[in-house]
Amino acid sequence: MGLAIGPDGGIYVAEYFADRVVKVKPDGSRIIVAGSGVGWGDPGDGGPALAASVTYPFSVAIAPDESLYIGEYYHSIRRVGKTFPGIT
Repeated sequence: MGLAIGPDGGIYVAEYFADRVVKVKPDGSRIIVAGSGVGWGDPGDGGPALAASVTYPFSVAIAPDESLYIGEYYHSIRRVGKTFPGIT
């Protein structure tokens, strides 16, 4: 399970077996920010992060521009731009 801390203090968690990334906000609430929960399927490139298949995410990082990067088990690195609902 990978973790990253966002600029607002939120913690991004790569949920390996759930095939998604969640954000735990400073108030303790959780939201899904990437991954449909289905590991194998439409990668969702260019579409909504919540509709994308994220296969076994094991690491996350926040870039200086506040984009979210997700490392997947099978050597893919995915980028989710700051403009999606989970990164605010």
